[in-house]
Amino acid sequence: MSDIDPGEFVAAVHRRFDDPANPLASSVLWVGGGVSPDGRAVILYREPRTDGPVLGRRYDVPAFAELFEPAPDVEQLADIAFVEDITDPTGGGQVRARDWALGLVEDTLAIEWVGELYEAASD
Repeated sequence: MSDIDPGEFVAAVHRRFDDPANPLASSVLWVGGGVSPDGRAVILYREPRTDGPVLGRRYDVPAFAELFEPAPDVEQLADIAFVEDITDPTGGGQVRARDWALGLVEDTLAIEWVGELYEAASD
């Protein structure tokens, strides 16, 4: 099992948004990030167009890390999430009435949740 801290993972992903040397960084805008009450990492972002929705992804960090051999460190795992999930064109997601992003945005019902890893969370 991975010992990567979800908060460290969020910080590492955030650095990818701010890296001027990363050509993918201009394709998405950081909205917020944190760790939800159930311990999963939460990443909120949007495409650069201002009318686009806020997209959210949740990561069960240990389960995500276990998908890869050899086991990645936090920086490698953040690279994988940023390149394979966040900057990959996703389209829309599903609006869910959850407390996953409380304190990160004013209207949590405006977030469209995308990806498979949040699906593992109990509804």
